[in-house]
Amino acid sequence: SDLDRNLSKLKLGSSVKNIKIGFKHIMQKEKYTEIDLSECNNITSLGDYNTASFDSYSNAVVKIPSSITSISGFRDGYRMCKMVIVPSEELKNKVIASDYPPERVFVVGNMIEKDGFYFSDSEKKILIGAKDDKGGDLVIPESVEVVSNSAFYGRDNITSLDFSNCTSLKEIRENAFNSNKNLKYVDLSNCNSLKKIERWTFQYCEKAIINLPSSIETIGDRVFGESNSYITSTVRLVAIPNEELREKVRNAYCPDEFIVIGKAKIKDGFYVSDDESVLYGSDKTGKINIPDNIETIATSAFYKSQDISEVIFSSNSRLKKIENGAFLKSSIEKVSFPSSLEEIEDGEAGAYGNAGNYGAFFSCDNLKEIDFSRCTSLKKIGHCAFKNSKAITNFDLSPCTSLKHIGNGAFQGLSSFVDGELKIPSSLETLGWSVFYETPNILILDLSACINLKTIEQHMVGKYSEFYSRSIVILPTNVEKIEEYAFSYNGRQYVRLVLCQNESVLEKVRRSSKSLLEEKAIYGKLVRSGGFYFADDEKTILIGVEESLEEAIVPSSVKKIAVDAF
Repeated sequence: SDLDRNLSKLKLGSSVKNIKIGFKHIMQKEKYTEIDLSECNNITSLGDYNTASFDSYSNAVVKIPSSITSISGFRDGYRMCKMVIVPSEELKNKVIASDYPPERVFVVGNMIEKDGFYFSDSEKKILIGAKDDKGGDLVIPESVEVVSNSAFYGRDNITSLDFSNCTSLKEIRENAFNSNKNLKYVDLSNCNSLKKIERWTFQYCEKAIINLPSSIETIGDRVFGESNSYITSTVRLVAIPNEELREKVRNAYCPDEFIVIGKAKIKDGFYVSDDESVLYGSDKTGKINIPDNIETIATSAFYKSQDISEVIFSSNSRLKKIENGAFLKSSIEKVSFPSSLEEIEDGEAGAYGNAGNYGAFFSCDNLKEIDFSRCTSLKKIGHCAFKNSKAITNFDLSPCTSLKHIGNGAFQGLSSFVDGELKIPSSLETLGWSVFYETPNILILDLSACINLKTIEQHMVGKYSEFYSRSIVILPTNVEKIEEYAFSYNGRQYVRLVLCQNESVLEKVRRSSKSLLEEKAIYGKLVRSGGFYFADDEKTILIGVEESLEEAIVPSSVKKIAVDAF
């Protein structure tokens, strides 16, 4: 084990009489490309627990001597060496009998190599692998009908697989492309004879987009993902030609949010739909200029991408929708949304597991700036859209003159939000629960213009761990329903003050918010003067003061200073 760190090939001589446990526990087995035991004619047995085991040498050609009488240890489940070279047909049959794939066993001199690919037959129908230095973008020969077990297992130097000429391809066997860490694109869409993809084939190909044909009848276990406490895709995307394939792909451990109808491709460093209107991801880093023709940024497009700082949309952008989980837990720092944007899709509050269960910008720890200044077409900001993106310091929704819906928890947990005011546009119709909950420094939340807003949901502002809040909330005149915990919970006061512009709304607040202190809901409107906030035009009720004010004279008109005013 001291030597194996620098070895890729190993040949043992005729003086070796026995091989104990040495090969079974060698580290970094994947580095080996050849283990030559062909001259070890004193060895009679390979493969039981106390002797050599080659099952994990996924890139190694193992050559065995004619003296072998007992064989096992070339395969353990899906783990197996790349191929076995034997001196006779008799030994070949013994290796096959040990549950090793017959197409990967060769009598000396019988293996076929053509253009860097290895085949087990002269007609080049069964593809069993490729030379170690054959990487990059591979075009698979049109003669191939079967891709053998573990044919390209663990090959980090392959970036794409083009099967577009393989109209006779019938089967891809287990583990064929497992752990191809840099594989980005697989095109099987023209393989209309392909019926079967066996288990684990594309597992741990995290960067891969895979286009499937409609002909597939069987997809094996965990082809596209794995399951710990929940199912997780280990590929970027699976593109299918019709809905009939969805269940088969889903059952192979690919959640719905990683399945798309149609065909995907790579163009100019972007993963896009065939018509180039949907963006599935990108290899680009730093500041990324999103192509103008993109209309949708798909679920998980930049999920956990740690090399992006900003996405930029030009004035000609046609972007309409950002799907849930699109930038989940990414390193993005800044985004200025285009005027064409209509929807930031719903995530699911409190969900676990896959990117599609979270808001578009959920838990983006570096995100500081979100700019809505051009968003005159934006109609919806979905559930949990920016939840727990704790570095956001400020934002302004007032330019969003078409905004109708803000979902549950959309701006929850923005702990770095600086002291300021949020004025919500008059177009708003629904405001979900916990929208600004645990975003503590909202001093004024102005809903006064939202005449179509009928319901005030629970936990709008405030924070459970704090008994008092600094927020003044100004309600519209047409509110019909106020949830019980909208402004308080178990004695915790989620607001500094609720301003109601008519007596009807005031009565609803007092009746529904049972643990809200009575003096925290008053009739009035917000009037600013001399750095002070008042609840009436006559400036008789003082309700607060601008944060920047250091010294001022209270006007003589003041008759009452409201609860928590300072």
